[in-house]
Amino acid sequence: MAPKNKAPHSVLQECHEAIVKLRKTTSVEAILKKIDYLIEKIFIAKAEISCHFDRQFVIDSSKTEYELEKIKNKALDDKKRLRILCLNFIYTLAEICHKRRCLGEIVSRLITIIRLETTLLQLAQNDTDHIQPASQLFPGCLLEYMIGLVLYSNDHDVEIVDGLVNDYLFSTPDLTYHSYTALDNIQKNFDTSQIKIYKNEKINQRDVFERFVQLVLRIPKPHVSYQMKMEAHGKVRADKGGANTSEGYNSDSDSTIGYSDESEDEDNSDEYESEMEYEIESETEENEQGTGKYDCTKVYSSLWQGIIFASATLPKKIVACILNRMPSDILPYTKNPLVYSNWLMGHLNGKEKILSMLSLKSIFELILNYGLGELEELHNNLGGEQASSAIYERIYMNLNDETIASEFGRDFLQFLNMALKSVMLPSQLTACFIKKLVRTACLTMCMDSTVLLTMAVNLLKVHNHTCLGVIHRDNIRGLKGKRDTTSMDKLTLSVTNGETQSEEDMLYIWEVPLLVNHFNERTATMASTFYSDLKKKRGVLLTAEDIIGCECKEHLMQEIKRARREDGGAAFRKTLQQTTQLAKEIFV
Repeated sequence: MAPKNKAPHSVLQECHEAIVKLRKTTSVEAILKKIDYLIEKIFIAKAEISCHFDRQFVIDSSKTEYELEKIKNKALDDKKRLRILCLNFIYTLAEICHKRRCLGEIVSRLITIIRLETTLLQLAQNDTDHIQPASQLFPGCLLEYMIGLVLYSNDHDVEIVDGLVNDYLFSTPDLTYHSYTALDNIQKNFDTSQIKIYKNEKINQRDVFERFVQLVLRIPKPHVSYQMKMEAHGKVRADKGGANTSEGYNSDSDSTIGYSDESEDEDNSDEYESEMEYEIESETEENEQGTGKYDCTKVYSSLWQGIIFASATLPKKIVACILNRMPSDILPYTKNPLVYSNWLMGHLNGKEKILSMLSLKSIFELILNYGLGELEELHNNLGGEQASSAIYERIYMNLNDETIASEFGRDFLQFLNMALKSVMLPSQLTACFIKKLVRTACLTMCMDSTVLLTMAVNLLKVHNHTCLGVIHRDNIRGLKGKRDTTSMDKLTLSVTNGETQSEEDMLYIWEVPLLVNHFNERTATMASTFYSDLKKKRGVLLTAEDIIGCECKEHLMQEIKRARREDGGAAFRKTLQQTTQLAKEIFV
């Protein structure tokens, strides 16, 4: 049998000399040229000798037996020499990256190294009959090393991080899985000394952890293929007209079931479900028969749990970003989302108002979809006991102009709109929320006022049988000259039922006539909607989702016109009902 080809001893010697010169070079341009030269020479040698980068490779970097001078030992074979050269090469790259301001150039060359190493691993796979898992056909340790250099670099730059995330790390499904794994390994090694090859002792560990979390906040959530198929099927069905356009605002119920279309869609639904089951089963078989079935969800969930339950304290701004992202990007990918309940409750009851507000959405999601038992508090009301929803009391307390004007005001409005549409909203709190929405609309910007008024009028229409008293009054005597002393800061159950005349006075929305005379036409238009026929079954309502975050004025005007309730194009103020006599007496 012919002996296996070996790399010429001269190539290994050239690599050794080049690394020695590289460590002494000071010019950045010369450094980059020597790095390119070494990449070429090392992979020429690796093409002849089987020596690959693995996780043990980076762990061995702290061992003295892998020092560069050990290569002169004549007892070592070429494979051992090449391994020492490769290890010292990437170790030298880390030193250069920490000392010189050339992080971007080093990262681009590391991407080249990863691609070359991946090619060698795939070629080695083709030369053997043994099929290895796809995860072993990628140098994940080099990806971890590259991300570690970015985090520990003195030249840390947000633009470099964004470019790395958008252009490389998550450009393909395979890279997405390996990037999740690399990030998970990095966060597990923060408190250990096992891997030192990319760490920089001059950088504070707390700063590195903050950089790490900011990087994770930039990464996309895992999107498995069957989810994309279901979304695509849902879109096709919607295009075919299978979904109802009714918003369920025609009664005192939040149900959106269209009973008239039930029999029509039943067969289509069964066919759709069976088709999806077949496609998902087929896809699972294909993945199992293939070389790689990536469980991105498991790694992604482990990554976030390591961050959230870490001992390090994160700044308020970063915690706020995590809380804001949790309902949509963390909880659905966690096997048991209830593990975060204590952490969320801690922020809910904490001193930071913004964090308390942002935790509401995640807690609401846990209650609604994951079985978190909501704690109910008992309050005395007129000598009896009345149960109040603790979560809605918190939502009510956070509904104010300060919250809406904050950085996460738009997210709070989206959550508020969802919570008020839920069947979990206690009926005894509906009038209080309508009152608070309209009161807050008097104190916010015009766009936010329109959103709040839209939510209020939707609530009023859904619960028109019980809440019309907050607008329409049969008897307005005795109301003139009274001062509204109702506190909007905290929900008081003494005004939830409106059983006495004084309670009705406190719940009466005198703010609507004020908003009808608002200087902004859009706000005045929405306020006038309160005086339309709220019992009209086929009235087309403006949805709050169309306005939240809307920046196009032309689109906004078109959507607001859909909310008009007058006939024949008459102006709102000419068709107000007679129940606005109180407004005419106050606002002349």
